[in-house]
Amino acid sequence: MHIEGPIAATMPTDFSALSDRGLLKSSIAQTPFRRVPVKRGVWVLLADHEGNTCLGQVVQTKRNLVRVRPDWTTWESMPTITLPTSVRIGNTLPPQLPSIPSPLRAALPA
Repeated sequence: MHIEGPIAATMPTDFSALSDRGLLKSSIAQTPFRRVPVKRGVWVLLADHEGNTCLGQVVQTKRNLVRVRPDWTTWESMPTITLPTSVRIGNTLPPQLPSIPSPLRAALPA
């Protein structure tokens, strides 16, 4: 694969919403950090809420909507992480640290 020019932007998308023509939709309005104007022919980085990414080429723009043809050879998927049962997402308490043996505790600065 050869990409000419910079990646224009990172655009949010839903990879499961692929159209019959093999295109994904994204909104320019949700893309605040654009490196170059998002127009037909430029490459963008598509990213979903699970951390999966893929490069795609813009094939159509209409107002704030962009249709992008993904290049599936660039697909990168976030690994599934299995957390220990003691870890809870959204827990505001810090994890319990192991106790320090008393000979080491005495050597620590106060």
